[in-house]
Amino acid sequence: MILSELLTYMHLIGFALGFGGAMVSDAMFFSSIKDKVITHTEYRFMQLGSRLVWLGLALLLLSGIGLVFLKPELLSASKFLIKMVIVGVIALNGIVFHIVHLPHIVSHIHIPLYTSHTFKKRSLWLTMSGGISVVSWFSAALLGSLPGVPFSFVFLLGLYGVLLFMALLGAVFMNYLLFYRN
Repeated sequence: MILSELLTYMHLIGFALGFGGAMVSDAMFFSSIKDKVITHTEYRFMQLGSRLVWLGLALLLLSGIGLVFLKPELLSASKFLIKMVIVGVIALNGIVFHIVHLPHIVSHIHIPLYTSHTFKKRSLWLTMSGGISVVSWFSAALLGSLPGVPFSFVFLLGLYGVLLFMALLGAVFMNYLLFYRN
């Protein structure tokens, strides 16, 4: 019983670090681009938030494996399965962020973003990544806070897909407001 409680506590710490890091990184990015210039300090804070996300995801993964080992019945629960899909999306989005977006951001430090044609072209993908991150972390938070979910995995997956689609539409609108509206 103590091991289960310790793993649950580790899981909560991992979630807090990952969720907090993601929200701070996203907030830093949008705050940074408000003046259309990303400074080295702003970039460093985004990197720090990103590291917290990875640390949080590692703790979530390790504690989650431990919890499944102690409670194998979790593998048949739709709530658990959709959370695994969402964590997979978060991890994939994070990989893309590190491989594609961070190098692009660092190449534009102290360069006015409105003068960079490449930044404007790629900004949509960056805002979409932020939308995916926000929806995914909030979905995981909601699911984690519920004691049970009376819906099937397919229904939850469809609902998550709809939320992602809405986030992507919101990212298109936000990208227009940030980079194309005069």
